[in-house]
Amino acid sequence: MASTYPGYYTTSHYITSLTYLPGYGSDFAAQSNTNLTNNPSLSFLNEVIILDFGKPTVQTQRVKKNKMNTYGASLFNSTIFTSTNDIASGVEQFIDSFVASFTSPTVSYSITIAVGTTNYGSQVTKAHGQAWGNMINSINIYISNKAVTDSRYQSIQAVGANDMETGWNSPSVTRSWVDGYRSTTNYQLCNFGDAGGMPQAPYGRTSYISGTGNNGWTLDDIWYVSDGGVNPFTNTRYSFSLPEIYTTSGTQAAQWFNLDLYSHQIYQQPLSIYGVLTENAADNTTNPPSGQNSGWNQLAGYIQSSNVTAADLANKPPFMQWATDISWALP
Repeated sequence: MASTYPGYYTTSHYITSLTYLPGYGSDFAAQSNTNLTNNPSLSFLNEVIILDFGKPTVQTQRVKKNKMNTYGASLFNSTIFTSTNDIASGVEQFIDSFVASFTSPTVSYSITIAVGTTNYGSQVTKAHGQAWGNMINSINIYISNKAVTDSRYQSIQAVGANDMETGWNSPSVTRSWVDGYRSTTNYQLCNFGDAGGMPQAPYGRTSYISGTGNNGWTLDDIWYVSDGGVNPFTNTRYSFSLPEIYTTSGTQAAQWFNLDLYSHQIYQQPLSIYGVLTENAADNTTNPPSGQNSGWNQLAGYIQSSNVTAADLANKPPFMQWATDISWALP
């Protein structure tokens, strides 16, 4: 097995201030340039980056007798409300900075920007999910308009993202947010969360282990927010996952292996695991993003061990096409 697939990774970010986004854009371009340099035989550069803006928030104002809600997020290490309009503007600055700094490659490329929030807190609602979906639409309209005169934008897209963790909220609340998102956009949703408390399938397992996780989450709840089946308007899965594979013991990898078995048995298809998220840059006691002991290799090892799921790796992409590591580092 290769050390990682596709042989390189990106650095994602916890966002503490919108002012850092242009710097993160140029840093991402530099990393992409390095990935090309270090992989001279590469014919297609395929990358994802998560920009995590923190928990959902809403600001309510009264205009005469009416209440008006403005949706957004509470950035990490900040109590300042940041609206979806401001987040969209920041992401657009990130994209412009990336394009300006990215050396035009001689190979084709695809860049996916996962614009993230979480399922933490009391303001995780269907209305917030709808606002997040509308924000993703507006970012992609911006990209499309730029692409009319600059072809470098044509290979970039934004998707919604949510760090959905079983310990942070109930499945019903989280699913409602997801339903809100799906009701306003056809762009995919990335779940970069966990499967906390879920059963762990051992190597070689050919059938899923039933059970529930924290807060009563079921296997089907995780499947719904991480996949949800095929969107007939786009012929893609409604959601995909970049699961947290942090633990060196393999517990998280075993949980997501069990979820892949569940998807095969119940829905006759692989779970749409499009890659792996590690956090070694934030905590160096956790799995690294590359090398023989990487989070990607750990999850791939479980999937490859079963004759039910091994073909999932052979059929990639999009299955397990990405590796990204999240960081607190400032540009």
